[in-house]
Amino acid sequence: MFNNNYKNGMHMRRLLLFVLFTAQLLINISAKELVLTQQELDYIDSRSPIVAVIIDGAAPLMYVDSHGEVKGISIELAKHIARKTGLEFTFVVADRVEDFFALGSDLAIGATRAYSPPPYVTLSHPYLTSETILVVNRNASPARLEQSTFAQVRGGEPPLGVSEDHIRYYDSREQTLLAVEKREVDYTYSNAYSAAFYALHHDFQNIVLIPRSIETRDYSFGLFNDDEILLSILNKAIDSIEPETMQTLILQVSSQVERNLTWGAVFNEYGTIILTATVIVLVTILTSIFFTVRANTKLNRQNSRYKALSAISNEYLFEYIPQKKKIISSELLHVLIDDENHQQVIPNLLDLLEHYDPIHPPFLHIESEAEDKIFRVVLLNIIDNKGRTQGAMGKLVDVSKESREKAQLLDQLQYDGLTSIYNAQTTKELISQRLSEHTSSTSDALFVIDTNKFKETNDTYGHLAGDKVLQYIAQGLQRTFRSDDIVGRIGGDEFCVYMQNYPLGDYLLEKIEYLSEYLSRPYNDIPISVSIGVTNTLQGDTYETLFQRADDALYEAKHANKPYAIHLQTTL
Repeated sequence: MFNNNYKNGMHMRRLLLFVLFTAQLLINISAKELVLTQQELDYIDSRSPIVAVIIDGAAPLMYVDSHGEVKGISIELAKHIARKTGLEFTFVVADRVEDFFALGSDLAIGATRAYSPPPYVTLSHPYLTSETILVVNRNASPARLEQSTFAQVRGGEPPLGVSEDHIRYYDSREQTLLAVEKREVDYTYSNAYSAAFYALHHDFQNIVLIPRSIETRDYSFGLFNDDEILLSILNKAIDSIEPETMQTLILQVSSQVERNLTWGAVFNEYGTIILTATVIVLVTILTSIFFTVRANTKLNRQNSRYKALSAISNEYLFEYIPQKKKIISSELLHVLIDDENHQQVIPNLLDLLEHYDPIHPPFLHIESEAEDKIFRVVLLNIIDNKGRTQGAMGKLVDVSKESREKAQLLDQLQYDGLTSIYNAQTTKELISQRLSEHTSSTSDALFVIDTNKFKETNDTYGHLAGDKVLQYIAQGLQRTFRSDDIVGRIGGDEFCVYMQNYPLGDYLLEKIEYLSEYLSRPYNDIPISVSIGVTNTLQGDTYETLFQRADDALYEAKHANKPYAIHLQTTL
């Protein structure tokens, strides 16, 4: 049990590290010099403390910790602005979005258009931007979300396409994520920061996090009154913040995650593991200190980020010296490559590092008799005061589990849940791809198969028997056609098959007659009747034109009370 929990915990840590490491891509700040007018300076000198309202349960953006202290990225940003401008802030807490704009304060911190601020609220320039992440319970089907229950924060607008009948409302983002973990609902959407923070904070075991961008949220200060001078000061302060400063604030706040664990009980049972991890972290920190002492200001800033990441990670760390094409491995990486089956790890890793692209980080594949592994390669260059690369610190992030889960989710999205053949959308995409590659030198054909009087079958024998009939038809199609033919379910009781480059002569007719004869056999004394329409592919066909001709042939077969009809053409 501990092994599974430990792996899940590692999975959540990796997700948080990924969010933090890519935080620089989400910061909507272009640094400018802070220059205040005399009127703005006088305003600051005479201004009483600004009462700012925050909403609890939106960590790491803003929240109240276990000691009752107000914390978060937005809070640290407000304090930073206070130091730069001389403004003073006091904070009050709203437990619900509905109270966020109704506490009689001067401004709301972390306001976003996604929660429809009232008309009298004026938004400052955004200081942070976040994409969305799909959060799904492990026992829910990502392929059938339209029929699943959805967790929504009160006061916000649900995503397009989510039925009101399937929505459950909660007071905070934290509560929506906990609801998915406990299977009170099947899924929700969350900003990337909060999803990563609470996944680690609560040590979630039952959720899958899937990047899916449905919107981008900009976080700003929302002013409750028409105070143009205060708005100008805040906008100037936000615009003057350097990206490095904002990144440091994000790392400092997000790395201070409070885990909901009883540490005494954990240490008593797993003390050896904890001590081993502590030794590894201490070695990493000492190495970081050594390089920090010798480096300049830029190197200090880079190593500070590295130390913050190292404090919450347990990855395969290494140092890379490009001038010597040499890798100095950490203890964990040394253990990984010490196996005789992994002798090619270092040469392969060196090749990846020599052509490293930070925009598209490469992946390192390690084959093993027990289990193949996939690692994402992350590299951070160390620059001296003359702009020269002195070396680099890197790590291998094990994404094997995430890759397998992603592949499984993609399979679920491609196949029909009842018959295990391609669903309608995937069938259309695959056939359209084949049509784009079709030439006049190949013979292709499309079959459209419709189950006759299927409603009567359901009414007479029941829907469960009807499902069995559909599965029987799908099995007949797979048995009749080749493994590289496209077999899909395109409607409730309608199927299609696309044959590419079939042999000329009687091959096409033989397939039709075999399929017609096979599908005319009763299934467990349930009579089955199908109609088949067939047409050949012409140069320039689209999915719609090809399907229409096959559907016309199907209609002809039904009208003539024949098992099939064939429409073969030589020109459009």
